[in-house]
Parts: sequence; C-alpha cells; structure tokens
Amino acid sequence: MRLQYGEKLDASGRVDIGIPGGFENSSVTGRSRRDEFTAAGGGEETWQPSFGFRGFQYVEVTGTDEPLELEAVPVGSDLAETMQLEIEHPELQWIVEAFTQTARNSWHGLPDQAPGKLAWSTTTYRAAAPMLYQFGMASVFASWLDDIRLAQAPDGELTLIAPLGEPTGGMLVAPSSTGVYPFLVHRYWLTYGDRTVPEKHFDAVRRYVDWLVGKLRDGVADDQFGDWYPPRPVSGPAAPEGGALVGTAYVIASLRDAAAIAEVVGESRQAQAWRARADELARRFTEVFLDPRAGAFHAGVDAGYRQTSNAVPLAFGLVPDQHVDRVVANLAADVESKARHLDTGAVGTPALLYALSDHGRPDLAVAVLAQTTYPSYGHLRELGATTFWESWEDTSRWRNDTTLSEPVRWLVERAAGIEPQEPGWARFRVHPRVAGALPAARITLHTVRGRIDLAWRRRGNTLELDLRVPVNATAEIVLPDGQRREVGSGHYQLSAEMP
Repeated sequence: MRLQYGEKLDASGRVDIGIPGGFENSSVTGRSRRDEFTAAGGGEETWQPSFGFRGFQYVEVTGTDEPLELEAVPVGSDLAETMQLEIEHPELQWIVEAFTQTARNSWHGLPDQAPGKLAWSTTTYRAAAPMLYQFGMASVFASWLDDIRLAQAPDGELTLIAPLGEPTGGMLVAPSSTGVYPFLVHRYWLTYGDRTVPEKHFDAVRRYVDWLVGKLRDGVADDQFGDWYPPRPVSGPAAPEGGALVGTAYVIASLRDAAAIAEVVGESRQAQAWRARADELARRFTEVFLDPRAGAFHAGVDAGYRQTSNAVPLAFGLVPDQHVDRVVANLAADVESKARHLDTGAVGTPALLYALSDHGRPDLAVAVLAQTTYPSYGHLRELGATTFWESWEDTSRWRNDTTLSEPVRWLVERAAGIEPQEPGWARFRVHPRVAGALPAARITLHTVRGRIDLAWRRRGNTLELDLRVPVNATAEIVLPDGQRREVGSGHYQLSAEMP
C-alpha cells in the first residue's frame, strides 16, 4: 500500500507531487512525501510512520481494495498558548486563527516549515514576534538561537537555514532573513527579561553585524530575497524591483537591534557606535532611494512603483520629517487606486499596515486586511485555506507557511493596542490605534509578570476601555482624545471621546 501526501490536487483529482527535481518536488526520482507498507496478510494490521512526519492537506492511498481506517495525528512541539486575541471582524479574526494553526504546524523542536522541514531564517523572521505573543517560546527559541550561533561561520556570516545550513562564503547577503538573529535576541529579552540570552549571544551578534556592514556597497545592501512573493509574480518569487531598498532597511534594523543588545550587556560604547552607523546609513538610504520632488521612494530598478517602496521607509522610521506627509499621501493614494488592496509581499505587507496606521490612516490599514478578493488574506480564505500559504497566488507552492505571519503582530500592537516597552513586561503601552475602524477587540496575555487583560469597545463616538495590570508592572495608557495615564497593578475602566 502506498500513501502519497500532498498539499494540492491536480486536474484529475489526485495528489499533485510536482515535477521531479522541480520547484515543488526536489526529489529527482519523484519519490517525495510517500510512505509504503507491505501487509503480512494475517488479518487486521495497524501501522504508522516510525522515523518521520509529513506535512500535507491530502493523502492518496493506493494498492488495496480492502477497507481502511486512516487517522491523521497532529505532531509538533508542545507549545502553551499565552495569548487569546479576539478582533470583532470576521476576516481579521480568521487571520488570527489561521496564524495559530500555521505556527503550530511549523514547529517540531525547531521552526521546520512543513512539508519542507527546513528551519529557514526568512520565514521565522516574519513569524517570530507573533509567536512570542501567541505561545510560550522561551525554551524553543533559546534552543533555535543556539542553532544559529553554532552554525555561524568564523567570519560572522550566518546561514539561511539553521541547523543544517551552510555559509555561502559571502556570496549571498540577505539581512531580511539572517537579521532574525539580532532581532530575536533583542525581542526575547523584551518578552522574558532573561538577561542570560543577550549575554550568551552578544559576541556572535557582534560578529554578524560587523560581517553584514562589511558587505555594504556604497552604503547599500542588495538583499537576495527582498519583498518575497509580491502579488502577480513575474519571474519567480523575488520582487521585480530587486532587494536593495529592503536590504538596506534591514541592515539599519539589525544595527538598532544590536545596539539595544549591547546596552543590555553593558557595552555602551559599542551601542553608541552602532547607532551612529545606523543613522549614517539612514541618511544614505534617503540619498539613494528618495525622490524628494515626487515624494516617493524608488528601489533603483526600473520595474514600476510598488507600495513596499514607501511602506518600508515609513514603518522603519527612515523618512525625513519634511517628507513624511507627501510619502504617506502617495502611499495612501496608491492603496486607494487599487480598490484598497495591497501590492506587497512578505516584507511589505506588515510595513504597509504600520505605515498607514501610524500616519493617520488606520481605516485604510483595516480595509486592506479586510479584503476578500485577490490579493488578500480573505481571498486565501475564500479558496478554502485554514492556514497561511506561502504567497497570495491560487497556485501557491506551500499551503502551510509562516511567511505571511507578521501582520498578526500589527493586530496585537495596533488593533488590540498593546506592546511591551521594558523587559519582561515591566512596562507596557496600551494604545488602540484603529478604534475608529473596528467595533471592538479583546486580548489576554500570559506574561512573565502575570496575566494582562485588555478589552475595548467603541460605542457611538466613545471608546470604552477595560484593563487589568498584573503585580509589579506599569501600564502607559494613551486614549484617542490624547489623554495619557500611567497606572500600576489593578483593574481600570476608562472612556474617552473619539476624535
């Protein structure tokens, strides 16, 4: 009996295994995701794979006409859920639920995206912050950070896959992928307040950042992946405008993360030097990519404008103050011209949401996420998806992939309106940014300081907010009318007029 697993069906209704040796089936013999069992013929028999697991949506069984009982058994790391998030909007709530299932399916001791089973830094970077909210990740992320550190080359280069990846000898630069290392070390510290993690990884982070900065060409980093899988891909999943704008932005982000880590471990001079280098690169970023007369950023490759080119600089704080309003206006106009649809890939989509919500257009950010036609999360839902796919396309290669996960972070930090400000949630901010575009949201977070409960609802022109702050924590509350309050542990019910 043969069990053939797959994520898609072909035109005949059979499991699609892809072209042998091709994009979706790396096996040159075509023998991919397949189990075979020879029955002894002595009556009822039971069998299960002993040495592996499969990632699949469909399983095709051939080789017998006898009645069969098949049971799909979920296998994965035992991750405790530390967040319950409810957004009062069906499409946005589907995003929350699809992420949770996708992330659960993608962790077996390490972030091995099924069915590929490789721990890509690219996909994990997009999912790291949402996973730190959704699950108790302390032990598994600590282990994976060790995998990254131990796979590092002597010159500081990081592998794209850890473990099992190999350095490229400097031939491939992808800060939007390998930058997950300083990002996650910093974010781990912010989430859990465990000082041993930045102390353990600081030297490796320093070697990586020094290697990365050394790969700049005239202050620019051409990222291998860029804004991965934008809508309507032309010649593969890479964005047509190339990876220079995205890559340079992520080098700056890595320098900022590294500087924060340096401060934690008492390396203040190194932190100052990295911040100065980040500021220098930010100025160079503007020189290279900003067209001040047009009020828009361009990637340098004549492939047409896409929203990512303006969204990333806005979200990363790289737009000079005097140009912000025009860049925001141009970005919003492009979204409106596309019937409030995104035109972004894995990097540009979360950047688009933050760029809009943090610059006066939260309504547009919600409208983008709420779409049900292509390209959108709602379109994937209409196609029957219960997990995130690798891309927006009906023909998407992988059907359980965390590449498009980062907007869940936005749902926590802008829609629900809560994010940590000091390590271990000692201080956190409550600031719902999209209350004018959504009726209500509710979130519970189980942090190292205890349970945080936040709920808000819009009634007419009034926002009603309910907050519980755990012991030894401080909440900074920002209300829609501009009021600011700082409160300690306790239960608070507040209201404010919407602007």
